[in-house]
Amino acid sequence: MARKRIEIESLADRSELFGKSVWSNGLGAVSYTQLHGTKKAIRERIREECPAVPGVYGMLSSEGHVVYVGMSSQLPKRLQSYFSTTTNRKKETRIRRHAVGVLWQPTAHPFLAQLRERQLIGRFHPPLNIQGQPVKMQTGYIVANLNEAPSFQLVTEIPKTHDGVWGPIPYHSFSIAAIEQLNLQFGLRDCPKNTVMQFKGEQKGELLTPPSCLRIDLQTCLRPCLGACSKKEYTKAFDSAKKFLNGHSKKLFSDLQKQMQSAAENRHFEKAAKLRDRAKAFEQIDSHLRRFHDWSSQASFVYRLDSEIDQQELWLIVIRGIIIDLINKPQSPEDKESVTELVDQSQRQLNGNAAAKNVSQPGEFEAARALFHWFNKFPEEVKGQYSLKKAVSLCNRKLKNAS
Repeated sequence: MARKRIEIESLADRSELFGKSVWSNGLGAVSYTQLHGTKKAIRERIREECPAVPGVYGMLSSEGHVVYVGMSSQLPKRLQSYFSTTTNRKKETRIRRHAVGVLWQPTAHPFLAQLRERQLIGRFHPPLNIQGQPVKMQTGYIVANLNEAPSFQLVTEIPKTHDGVWGPIPYHSFSIAAIEQLNLQFGLRDCPKNTVMQFKGEQKGELLTPPSCLRIDLQTCLRPCLGACSKKEYTKAFDSAKKFLNGHSKKLFSDLQKQMQSAAENRHFEKAAKLRDRAKAFEQIDSHLRRFHDWSSQASFVYRLDSEIDQQELWLIVIRGIIIDLINKPQSPEDKESVTELVDQSQRQLNGNAAAKNVSQPGEFEAARALFHWFNKFPEEVKGQYSLKKAVSLCNRKLKNAS
């Protein structure tokens, strides 16, 4: 006996599920259709109602929950594939069985469809999605905690406050151990955050006795809690570790090589083996970080997109990997002046230390990663970029001509 499907609420209610987006200039209106009738009837309805443009879609359950989010450069073709009589693909069949309705939203460009898909997956955490789920991605971020005596840790979610963030890198025991080794290498603490710091020369009264700590006994920490180092000395060690994460790794690997050779010459083979393993861990961390971070530190441009919705040109403004805004190509003097001010203001805000001022929020990271992979997959798209200097120059030139 066929399973009875509950009717979903009206389009006006369901279309609001997708909500607003910061890329609204590149998004069309949300539409909804119920998935009732034969497969042929559903395919015909999709062909009639869904425009042949890129877009995103969400499959809804009988309870009105979004159970799957997807995207496609050919939205109607992708939606029809779920109701083909010739396909036996398990994924489409499983999703179709859970869905009684579908929401879709056209996008001006396939890349914007990718951004919107990631945003919606992050909002709904659909149970039938695998890719893009934070709990299933198994990726982590190296975070410098914002503390009087900061150190590094590997986390799965970026905290609201920090002193720098690097990643993403694979989140597993090897990476966790590598970050522990990073703190060890530079003598940075890993004790509880509420441990009182008593830097040399800053103590007031008698020194407080810190809790028992193995790293204090082994002297593998600079021991700021015991007044064994000044704040300047600790900051110098911390900045050296940040330099490694920012890509200045030659000095660290050179120091490790010298330490290994010295340990081996003195027949301290166990110590030499530990230093070798530490160097190997740092090499893998460095390899994971370099491609994305080196790209993002230089990724400042305007990416021109031709909208497939209304054939207008859009400008995606990117500074240091961060997507600042998506705007229509400036036409009026006011628009051109606004773009010049936006670029100038954003550059001032992002000026400074690359690690602290690069992509630092989860949404920024996901968008930057999508942009990074997009240009890796479609290198010819680089031709659609303006340098920021050229974009501002074009606006200023036309402003002068208009005046």
